[in-house]
Amino acid sequence: MASVVVCAEPNSWQQAGRFATKVLGDAELRSFEDLGRRAPVQPVLVYLTHPDYGHLRSLLQILKPGSPDVVIYYASRVAPEDAVQLGKLVGETRPNNTSAGARSRCQSANGTKLGAQWCRQESAATSGP
Repeated sequence: MASVVVCAEPNSWQQAGRFATKVLGDAELRSFEDLGRRAPVQPVLVYLTHPDYGHLRSLLQILKPGSPDVVIYYASRVAPEDAVQLGKLVGETRPNNTSAGARSRCQSANGTKLGAQWCRQESAATSGP
């Protein structure tokens, strides 16, 4: 069993898979629909490439408050209005054990164990010559 579940839309699976392999190592890639049918027991990293929050809202509502940590990762720069919308969504659905961050912006994701682990690994993977 993988130590982290990476959740992504099917059109961004290839990109999410590369990210998971590079940054997280032992991760399992699953769809929003699959997680809706079988909620994971391990931490979840939601990989977003664009601001479509319908699936994300459903996933956060399905996960119980005491269930694993969730980190929402934006693979690109987030527009301020999208960041506000994402913050409202998390606050309304699952304010505890859920963090969000954008590419190379780890400070907001450090609120969870998964977020701290991901930030350390992303920093190591993206720094170099």
